[in-house]
Amino acid sequence: MPVDVEWFLENRVVLVHFRGVISIEEIVIAASQTNAYVEKCDAPLLHTLHDAAELKQLPHNLKAIRDATQDGFKQPKLGWIVAYDVHDKMIGFLGNVTMQLFRVRYRVVNTETDAIDFLNLVDSTLPPLRPVAEQRFHQSQQLKL
Repeated sequence: MPVDVEWFLENRVVLVHFRGVISIEEIVIAASQTNAYVEKCDAPLLHTLHDAAELKQLPHNLKAIRDATQDGFKQPKLGWIVAYDVHDKMIGFLGNVTMQLFRVRYRVVNTETDAIDFLNLVDSTLPPLRPVAEQRFHQSQQLKL
């Protein structure tokens, strides 16, 4: 599937992987899945990491993206959305414009490490996230064996 949503750190940070060419329908599904995480979260804020390393293209219709996702951005528990590995400048531009339309806390950074360091900087209630990333990496390597 072009979009996968999972916990990065349970009850605190969600990770959304984008792969290939993403349609409006897939954005709707990802937004709905992310909203479900936000709704079941007991923490005051739930942050989201957007991994764009394998993302090739987003829909260029900003109105359609807005219409598909606007309800989720009204969630009071929605914390920062931090995108990383955004290689296409047009994708970065579309993300920034869309998030500005919603007045969402949004940042684009270069790497996953930059993203988790940023979250640790802006939310002092989070535990250190680098060890979480390292543990996730080691688990993924073991699954490949």
